[in-house]
Amino acid sequence: MPQLDFIIIFPQIFLIVDNFLFDLYNTYLFFFLPIFVKTLKARKRIILENSMLLVSTQNKFISKQAYLNNLLNKNFYLIKSILETELGSIFSSKNILDLNSVDIKLVKVIYNTTLYYDLNILDSVPLSPKFSFLNFKDKF
Repeated sequence: MPQLDFIIIFPQIFLIVDNFLFDLYNTYLFFFLPIFVKTLKARKRIILENSMLLVSTQNKFISKQAYLNNLLNKNFYLIKSILETELGSIFSSKNILDLNSVDIKLVKVIYNTTLYYDLNILDSVPLSPKFSFLNFKDKF
């Protein structure tokens, strides 16, 4: 049979494989490649947007931190100036401080602290939480 000669069969197989590969290449090129390119562009855009958001958030944080530092420094300076004027006027005046009344107040504070804040006394006082006295309708 002359139609089944190798000279005729091999080119037909080659053309079938070639057409299949060409069609596969065109399918990849015209259908899947644009999807991949869109995905890559979207990823790049997302990364850029996230980095811009991060930079703006950092700038806001740094500006708020600088404002807070300035505000605290201003208020500390104000407190310092008030204390300097008030304490300076107290100590610069010729009035002698009544140290005896200060000593009496310190003794009262120390006495009350040791009397009422003694750990042994506090441990002897029974304390029970409030929820143990409540009646629950639905018991577990």
